[in-house]
Amino acid sequence: QASIYPECHPNCLQVMTALTFPPSKGSLGEAPGVLVELPSGHGAQTHYRLDGAAEDPLVVLLNGINDFSFRYDLLAPALAATGKRVLRFDAYGRGWSGTPPGASFDLEMHRTQLEELFEILGVADMPKALIAHSMGCITAVSYASAHPEKVEHLVLMAPAGIMQPPFPCFTTVQQCMRSCCKCLLKFIGGGDPPPGDFFQLDDAEVKRLSDWNLDWTRAHLKTNGGIAFATSAACMPLVSMESHIRAMADSKYGVLLLRADHDPMVILREQDLSIYRTALGPRLSEKLIKNAGHCFFLEKHNETLEAIREFIQKSM
Repeated sequence: QASIYPECHPNCLQVMTALTFPPSKGSLGEAPGVLVELPSGHGAQTHYRLDGAAEDPLVVLLNGINDFSFRYDLLAPALAATGKRVLRFDAYGRGWSGTPPGASFDLEMHRTQLEELFEILGVADMPKALIAHSMGCITAVSYASAHPEKVEHLVLMAPAGIMQPPFPCFTTVQQCMRSCCKCLLKFIGGGDPPPGDFFQLDDAEVKRLSDWNLDWTRAHLKTNGGIAFATSAACMPLVSMESHIRAMADSKYGVLLLRADHDPMVILREQDLSIYRTALGPRLSEKLIKNAGHCFFLEKHNETLEAIREFIQKSM
């Protein structure tokens, strides 16, 4: 496996991490973590990785719509190095997790997988911090709204759920997609993702990260196809989570909202931000990551890690 960083020069917040490309062209290779069967999988396994000491505070990482656990290869070990127990997993149909027969890829399916994973790992009743990106924020917010007593901190990075619709008549298109045959949807999401994950592609390090990200995404799509992406795009409430945000008004945990100034995927308007601000009041912290795209937690890794670390420390 060829490292994109033959020699790492970490600062005080980074850990020595050699990011590697997929082991062979178009292949994910062997699962690096543990495969487990959950009731909702109906035979399809869920892949997860759990790092850190059992007595350390638990942090749970949730991925976006077309992502899986590889995208946290910088953030996960860095958080573990700060004394956290870090859980990351692949949602159904992504990465090394299988696709249940007749999978709906709606909010209920995603949240159920998360809850069942907590149960089988024995951490269901343990206080935890949730850190989510993009569509993963929808699952995280849904879980936090349903189980406020089990959440200590909530970090939303480029959160989908309340945002500018990707294009006009988006909800109408979603309805049309939901009526499509699943065998047609898989052809919608099988190509390369649109540009926008990274902004400063003229920077050599960012370009290497972009290449690394694209290779892993292509390996996932070749292995699993685009059905999870396309059906989630049709069935997840990408722009209609306002009621869930308002339901968090009486909760006690702090919320950190991180966004980037050059993110074309999740555009948060002032009217969207005002919903968070009104519902959460002083419990909400915000930070704008500048000169970065949708995957700013990779492109601006140190700045993102520092913001999360400070937020968790401050709100303990």
